[in-house]
Formats: sequence, C-alpha cells, structure tokens
Amino acid sequence: MQKLRKDLFYLGIILFFVIYTGTVLILAKKTVLWEDEVYSLHTTSQNINYAIKQSYNFEGQPPFYFILLTIWRKISGSLFFARTLSLTFSLFSGIIIYKLSRIFLDNRLALISAILFLMNPAIVYFSLEARLYSFIIFLSLSSLYLFYKYYLCESPKRNIMYIHALVSMLGVFTQYFFVLLILAEALSLLLLVGWQKFLKYALIHLIVAVLFCINFLIIPNQVNAVRNDQFGFDLVYLKTFLRTLQNFIFSFNLINFNLILRRLIIIIYFFWLVILFKRVQFNVKSLIKTFNPVSFLVIITLLTYFSIVILICLFILSAFIATPLY
Repeated sequence: MQKLRKDLFYLGIILFFVIYTGTVLILAKKTVLWEDEVYSLHTTSQNINYAIKQSYNFEGQPPFYFILLTIWRKISGSLFFARTLSLTFSLFSGIIIYKLSRIFLDNRLALISAILFLMNPAIVYFSLEARLYSFIIFLSLSSLYLFYKYYLCESPKRNIMYIHALVSMLGVFTQYFFVLLILAEALSLLLLVGWQKFLKYALIHLIVAVLFCINFLIIPNQVNAVRNDQFGFDLVYLKTFLRTLQNFIFSFNLINFNLILRRLIIIIYFFWLVILFKRVQFNVKSLIKTFNPVSFLVIITLLTYFSIVILICLFILSAFIATPLY
C-alpha cells in the first residue's frame, strides 16, 4: 500500500509538469504581444553586436540576456519561440527550488515546494513574457544553491566555487540589481559564518567586480538619457516598493490585494519563518553564530527593503559623475 501511494505521488508529479508545461505553452501561443516584448524582439532582431548596443543604449540593462535571446531566435524568430526561452528557465528554476528545498526538507515537501513555486502567479506571468525576469530568477536561485553547496558545506568541491562566481558574473551582466544578491551572500558569510570564508568569497568576486566596472563606462550615459527624458521619481513608486511582503510573493501590482489581505500575507510569512525555525531545530545561538535558512531570509528581506535607499544613493552618485564639471 505504501509503495502504491509513493508511485501515485510521483505519477501525479509527472502529470503536473506535463499539464503545466502544456498549459503555459498554449497560453504563450495565445497571449497578446506585450509592449515590453516589442522592445525585446527589436533588440534581438539582428546580430549580437546590435543586441549589445541596444541593451545598453535603449533597454538600459547589461546585455547578456539579450545576447542569449538573439542566439535563441536564430532557430526561430517568432514571438512564441522567444517566450519558450522564459518558460525553459522557469522550469529550470523549479528544479533548483527542489534541490534547495531538499537540503532542509524531505523529498515530498521539496517536490511540493517546487510545484508551489511554479504555480506562483508571478512565475507563470514571467514564463509567458519574452523578457529577462525568468532568466534572472534562474540565475539568482542557482547562485543561492551553489553558495550553500560550496561555502556552507563540509569538504566542498572546488569547481563549485568557480561555477558560482561565473553565475555571479552572468547575473551582474544581466541585471544591475543582481549586485544586491552578491552583497547579501557576502554579508551572510561575514555575520553568520566567519571572516575566513567571507574573505575567500570577496577575493573570488573581486574578479566579478573588476569586470562589472566595464558597465560604469555606460551607466553615466544611461543616467543622462533618463534625465533628458525628464523622468520624475514619484513617491508612489517608493510606497509600492515598500508595501509589505506581498511584493515578494506576487511581484509589483500583479494582484491588487486590500490592506487586510496584505497584513495576512505578512503574518503567514513570519509564521512560516517560525515553523521553519522549529522544524530544522535551530536555536538562538545557532541563529547568530551559524548560517541557516531563517537568518538568511531575514537578511535578504532587510536588504531588499533598504535596497531602495542604496539605489537612490547610487543614482545621485551617477548623476554627479554624469554631470560635466565646468
């Protein structure tokens, strides 16, 4: 009986992935073209050199995703095929979620975690859009998984460190915000593990930092372009960014929850942290002195909330750099 239940469970998992993939592919075929997807199609409509120029000068982003999409579209130039790249990375992200969850949970709960991740409305939305969001989520999850496997496990394989550094480099050349994840990982090592592993992390990522500096040749021009368009910073955007942990779960304005539901989501989130804290049998001493998923989530949460302040400071600094000193 137990074996039958186990077989039915795994059969259900297989059926879910088949139905999920098929449904998203049908939606990708039928969903109308979004305005931002027009930009992606135009940026990747020619060769790699054109994609790099457009990514910096028009998209305002580092170029790696658009290089990848340009190569992908050599197979087929259709919108549907461009969207399948996003779906592919969403499915890969589901696998990484499973592997991450498997570190702390049993196999069934890890599989359920992957299913819940893929059912997230934001993930479904990003899977249907020919933009970089699905890819950056995949890179972020891969970074977290490799970070744990090398810096937090005993006797790790050395090649994992280099793969993690490569993912970091791809991340910063895909989205500027990826720097915040690198910052969170470094801060976690320093505060929760020790300065020795932090130093090792910092040294290997020094190469990433040096290569990232190439972007500073372009960023002042991007800031000037924004200023010339008379872009205004509306306080509403700041309120949206800081509006509870709904934005962690459902992304910006995708689902319009009222105040009560937002508060409910925050309560559920912190209850989940408490349950996880108890389940993996951490105590206050280990929370402070060693790495664990609860403390890392708290650091990620705080860093994300305060990242808007960091971004505003960087924006002001870039504005000064971009302003001629006559």
